[in-house]
Amino acid sequence: MGQAPITFRNNQSGKGGMPSAICIDR
Repeated sequence: MGQAPITFRNNQSGKGGMPSAICIDR
């Protein structure tokens, strides 16, 4: 759960927000 928000921020800065949403769902 703590890693989900971290991945979302990292993905937003690198790609956009699509892969981040999948990471949070997982």
